[in-house]
Amino acid sequence: MPRNRPVTRDDVLNIAGQLDDRRIAEVVATKATVAELMEARQWVLSNDTPGIHRQPSPRVNRLCEILNSGEPDDE
Repeated sequence: MPRNRPVTRDDVLNIAGQLDDRRIAEVVATKATVAELMEARQWVLSNDTPGIHRQPSPRVNRLCEILNSGEPDDE
């Protein structure tokens, strides 16, 4: 899969897993590339806080927000 092309709905499902239609649409609307979505998914899955070691791009930060928006809060 070429990593420098814009993501599609299928890419979002393959990379990020099952998301609701709203979040899929939000991800696609960012016009992110496959590589950016893969990077955002790595940030979300890691225990590292984005920005400690290097600063992700604004688009990757936005993707992280979208991916995390459906997660239950830790209580």
